[in-house]
Amino acid sequence: MDLPTLRALFFAVAFAGFAGVTVTLLALTVRNRLHAPQAVLAWTDRKVYRSALWPLGFIVLMGVCTVLAAGSEQPIALWQLAGSMLCGMCWLAAVVLAHTVIVTEEGIITNLNHPERTVRWNDVVDYFEGGAAPWHYAFFLYDAAGRRVRRDLWVPRPLRRTFGQMADEMLEHRFEVSAYQSRRRETLR
Repeated sequence: MDLPTLRALFFAVAFAGFAGVTVTLLALTVRNRLHAPQAVLAWTDRKVYRSALWPLGFIVLMGVCTVLAAGSEQPIALWQLAGSMLCGMCWLAAVVLAHTVIVTEEGIITNLNHPERTVRWNDVVDYFEGGAAPWHYAFFLYDAAGRRVRRDLWVPRPLRRTFGQMADEMLEHRFEVSAYQSRRRETLR
């Protein structure tokens, strides 16, 4: 085999592998979302902006390569570059969908592809609101190894009151004074 044939074979195999991985990632993320319990509240986590940089950078890179290849009449298959951009969009969609915070009657799913990060209402041993910002919640629970862990959650402004009331309702039977009650007492003073 000559060098151009080997190069074409390498890029075809690399493209097929990348396409398989990104489409599988998107399919698994969609499956996880469909199997998630019924959402009472849902929003996109602010961490998505950091996580989306890789797929966005890849999409931009493939766009630049497509323009350069078309402009210089290189013997690169444009379908591979366009397909790579499409795979980058699948990757981006999977990242955005995975970073959706879903609040259910059972607990809080903070990342669809990481079930170990789920906070079940029954597992919470302590929680507080505030700290770094007024829309920040911190939940303390024990993991499978028996270690106490902290799960931080950022709630968008329009959903703060609804989430706070729901958290208090789900956790009030476990604690003497809820975060909502103590916050209400502080505002009355």
